Amino acid sequence: MLAPCALGGLIDERSVERLGAAVLCGAANNVLADEAVAERLLAREILYAPDFITNVGGLISVYGEPRGEEHAVALERVAGIEETIASIPADAERRGVTPLAAARDLSEARLRRGRAGARAGGSRRPAGINLRHS
Repeated sequence: MLAPCALGGLIDERSVERLGAAVLCGAANNVLADEAVAERLLAREILYAPDFITNVGGLISVYGEPRGEEHAVALERVAGIEETIASIPADAERRGVTPLAAARDLSEARLRRGRAGARAGGSRRPAGINLRHS
């Protein structure tokens, strides 16, 4: 497993060919230098966990802190990340897309639902905070 956590753009067309890891899962922003690298990772059967899913726990934490939320509330919200990340490879395979595309589609759908709910007078919580798989 390779977990780039402090350097974005680390994995490019050249470096992906040298990867010896079966899993690429880091918390750096934009681990891939280019989205086309996701296709090459898939072709090499290297499982990629997109950074905007794996590092969302930090966003969840900083969302609640200024609102005085208890740490337990953040932990409850973060608990859904595991289920979400586990669902992405199967969804990608079923749809014939990369895990990056599946994760992006999932995130965009949740943002749309959150915006629609906010317009309808629903929760004032930012879209995508509850990451439980739906």
